[in-house]
Amino acid sequence: MKKCLKCNTEFPSWIKINNKSHNLRNRKFCLDCSPFKKHNTKNLLIYELEQTKKICPKCKIEKPTYDFYRRRNDANCSVYCKLCTTIITTERQRSVKQKAVDYLGGKCSLCDYDKYIGALEFHHINPAEKDFSIAELKLTSFEKIKSELDKCLLVCANCHREIHGGIIEIPPR
Repeated sequence: MKKCLKCNTEFPSWIKINNKSHNLRNRKFCLDCSPFKKHNTKNLLIYELEQTKKICPKCKIEKPTYDFYRRRNDANCSVYCKLCTTIITTERQRSVKQKAVDYLGGKCSLCDYDKYIGALEFHHINPAEKDFSIAELKLTSFEKIKSELDKCLLVCANCHREIHGGIIEIPPR
C-alpha cells in the first residue's frame, strides 16, 4: 500500500472504476485528495511544498522545501538547498581534479604548461584500456581514479588537440 503525500493515508495499488482496473502505483496522492482524471497534482504539490520549510545546514537559511532537490522515489528533500548543493558539487569536482593533476605531476608532460588547471586534460595512452572518462566522474573513490590515471598522460589542451590531430606523438614512458 502507498501513502498519500498530502493526507498520509494508505491507498491501494490497483482499483476498479466502472468495471475497469486502474493502476495507481505511480500516484503520489490518494483518490480523495486527487480524484481520478482531474490532473490536479501539480497544484497539490506546490501547495504542499509552500507550506513546509526547512533550514539548509550549509547556508543556515530557512527556505521552502521546493528550494531543495527531491530524492528519487522518496517524499523527503535533500539535506542542502539547491544553491548549496551546486556549490558543494563544484567544490568536490575541483578538489578531485586538483588531486588528479597533482598525482600526475601538476604540469603538461609534453610542454610543462602549469598556469591554469582548467587547461590541463587527461589523455588515455591506450584508448582500449579506458574503463571510464575521468571528466565524467561523480562519486568515485580516488583509489579507483588513481588506477585510471595510471593509464593517462597529463597534457595541456593545446598538446591534447595536437596529439589527436597527429601532429605530436606521445613519447614512450
